[in-house]
Amino acid sequence: MRLRYKVLIGLPVFLITYSFAINTRIPSPPIARPCSEEWFKDIENNYFSTERTNSFGDSVGLDWGGEDWFSYIEDKASMPHPSANVKQEERCELLQSHLQSKIYIINDLFGESLSFQRGR
Repeated sequence: MRLRYKVLIGLPVFLITYSFAINTRIPSPPIARPCSEEWFKDIENNYFSTERTNSFGDSVGLDWGGEDWFSYIEDKASMPHPSANVKQEERCELLQSHLQSKIYIINDLFGESLSFQRGR
């Protein structure tokens, strides 16, 4: 009877832990030049994607480098929004610096992320 109880408890715990582990990633900071197409792709693919599926089944996302894109990514990265007069290139540099200063643990299953200050 005890073995059955251990299996009934242990199996769900194992499955939850396993699904959490296979859906979690720790991305490296982008190495491409900030504001380049490769840089935007790196952030979208490895950090925080703005792409969603609409009601027609089409993939739609925010325009890379647009105000809405930066606001979304900055919110997901838990970074403060710069003042309104900051140019796109400077905003890219600020975001790059922030991503380089943190270690992100991102779980796609739950849509959550944790960040920790990188050791210097």
